Amino acid sequence: MGERSFHILAKKYLISNPSCFRSVRYFGDQLPAFLCNDIRYAKRPILNELAKFEWAINKAFDAVDIKHLTHIDLNHIPHNQWEHMQFVFHPSVSHIECRFNTITIWDNLLNKKIKKAHIITPSQTILCWRHNLTTYYRPLPVVESYILCLAITGANFATLCEQICNHVPVEQVATTVATLLMNWLSNGLITNILK
Repeated sequence: MGERSFHILAKKYLISNPSCFRSVRYFGDQLPAFLCNDIRYAKRPILNELAKFEWAINKAFDAVDIKHLTHIDLNHIPHNQWEHMQFVFHPSVSHIECRFNTITIWDNLLNKKIKKAHIITPSQTILCWRHNLTTYYRPLPVVESYILCLAITGANFATLCEQICNHVPVEQVATTVATLLMNWLSNGLITNILK
């Protein structure tokens, strides 16, 4: 945007969204919606995406720290209960849908470079989370994005396996499920398993 344009944006945001927090840390929570609803900025949807992405990173950084599970914790779950397992995700975990090359732009901004925004096809789901006091983000492959969203909304393990069948050949289902679950556990995404 440039410094002058950002100053104008910040002033308009301040006027339309007076702070109700004691800390400035949480003051930007309405910025993505503001950028989407203000006619001047709605014409540049990449700004909305960047604001959502930055807010997701901030929320991941600030989230309450809870002990995460590891693959060893799965050993204590009887096999006949696996189909009923539901996963509780770390409070830092969130995902956003991006239609633009948001991660590329973000990475370039961090390195004092400028990268032009463009639409990506298909759109991309970005996962944000914190593990061992470090904040991470990464784009999700289509299948993982779909299955993770189902898991976050409470789908049990049996449902996740059934849904994976719609995306990969039957002989690859077990490997795909195991790989996703092990990755989620090793990245500290899961804090509890409900049976």
